[in-house]
Amino acid sequence: TIQYIDRPCHVDTMCEELEMAYENDPFDLLIIDYLMLLEYGNKMTQQQAMEQAYRKLLRLQKKIGFSSILPTQFKATVVNSLNDGKSIDLRTSGGGSYETIKTPDVNIGLYAKDEELQLGRLQVLHIPSRTGKYFKPFYMVGNIGSCSFYEDKRQAI
Repeated sequence: TIQYIDRPCHVDTMCEELEMAYENDPFDLLIIDYLMLLEYGNKMTQQQAMEQAYRKLLRLQKKIGFSSILPTQFKATVVNSLNDGKSIDLRTSGGGSYETIKTPDVNIGLYAKDEELQLGRLQVLHIPSRTGKYFKPFYMVGNIGSCSFYEDKRQAI
């Protein structure tokens, strides 16, 4: 099953909440839509909170055994450089913290110009990561001009 989180979590309690959710309803995949909404106290910066959250989440994933998808935003200049095959410094490319780049096992980038979006084409780009092997960019084609939403009757954490 999939556990989907689309609400803010606090950095100090996020993993405990996830562990309890897993005990109640084991899941194979965790999707956290925008970890940048992470709440944190006055004793740390947003960057420190992100770094702590990523490290805690990685340890929990290894302990319990689930995968996760953590969407993040890259600066447009970084994605354009990747698309052009240019070398980039990934330490300043992610949203808020380098942890969003260096912690995940595999990173991918999605890129499209307006004309490509109108044709339903999205390019999948390789982003260097800890264990991800290089792949040549390729196109993903489909109806990406609309989204479908459904109500999940299960208890969200």
